Amino acid sequence: MLSRHNELRQQYGIPPLKHDSSLQQFAEYWAHQLKKTHQCNLEHSTSTMHSAFTNAFSDLGENLWVGCVRGDPVWENAANDWFTEVYCYRYGKIGNRCTADKFENCDNSTHREGVMVGHFTQVMSDRSTHMGCASLLCDSLCQDKGPPRKKFLVVCNYGPGGNIIGVHPFKLEHAQRLNSLLKGTHVLPPAPEDPGSTKQCEARHRQFKVEKPKKNNL
Repeated sequence: MLSRHNELRQQYGIPPLKHDSSLQQFAEYWAHQLKKTHQCNLEHSTSTMHSAFTNAFSDLGENLWVGCVRGDPVWENAANDWFTEVYCYRYGKIGNRCTADKFENCDNSTHREGVMVGHFTQVMSDRSTHMGCASLLCDSLCQDKGPPRKKFLVVCNYGPGGNIIGVHPFKLEHAQRLNSLLKGTHVLPPAPEDPGSTKQCEARHRQFKVEKPKKNNL
């Protein structure tokens, strides 16, 4: 998983991440908690939990993913799904609703609710320097048609966390590289920040959540 993150980051000029054993230990703990108490439904951990495992970082970021598998699971599918949020992304500060939109190449079918870009921005954050991940097969089955398939859960933690409200996830030069190399994206021009535009974007996101409400179970 580390290598896939770094392939994506380095392709667009963002420094590579390093492995951290305490982040991996926490990811393993939280993955088992989700399996044990949440049937592998996605719920984020809390900062209080983080401090019990590591004091090396001021704060942590976290990406969660669950898929349906038969046979050998593929870790990289999680990172690939997170990265494809770039097709829904417009460069801007974290927390600005105008950084996410349903562009023509934005496929939000795997998004838990509405249109999401926070997994992508965490994968590509230049604030994060280290990561640790864990995965496991869940006892619960996916609730879809066809032959039974087990849930496969992936938890990745990042230190320091990348999604800081009011801060850009990476430099403009990286946004320019993404925009020029990835066909079909709308990374640039940057997302508007004026009150009128952000109000319209907030209204659009309310509609996105109506069209794709939160879904806990696969």
